[in-house]
Amino acid sequence: MFRLNLAPLYKKKMKTLIQNFTKQLQEALEIGNSTILKPNNRSFHNVLITGMGGSGIGGTIISELATDCNVPIIINKTYDLPSVSYTHLTLPTTPYV
Repeated sequence: MFRLNLAPLYKKKMKTLIQNFTKQLQEALEIGNSTILKPNNRSFHNVLITGMGGSGIGGTIISELATDCNVPIIINKTYDLPSVSYTHLTLPTTPYV
């Protein structure tokens, strides 16, 4: 049986990612600062941020930084979405399959 040892490749790639991390953060700040957002006239009562693992860390960071937010920020790190309340009706969500 042929086995390919990818550990050295992954180790090299991880080292490069770590070395370039501050550059990636700078690029992210530049993208964020150059983004033009359109005004939103609709009201909302909750914020749901969903993601698992590395995709979920952003939601955790936002919830910690958004201390002046006047609506609840709900962080979801599971495969299922929580139930959503809309116009006094509770609608169960269908999990992604």
